Amino acid sequence: MARIRIFNTLEEEAFDPPLVFNSADRKRFFSLPPILKDSMVNLHTPTKKVCFLVAAGYFKARRKFFDWQFRPGDIE
Repeated sequence: MARIRIFNTLEEEAFDPPLVFNSADRKRFFSLPPILKDSMVNLHTPTKKVCFLVAAGYFKARRKFFDWQFRPGDIE
């Protein structure tokens, strides 16, 4: 069965990567609610904690998950 094309190539490329955040966006989207902070306790390495935090922030901003292509500014 054929797939419906909703986006053209340029629109698809604009939709796929995570947003580019400024400092205020990072404070807003990378602050976790208590239930997610409690979940981070079970993550044992700093790398896993950072990946969890950034993935949760990206999801909070766009309501979708992304490939592991975090922007360096979001990790710092």
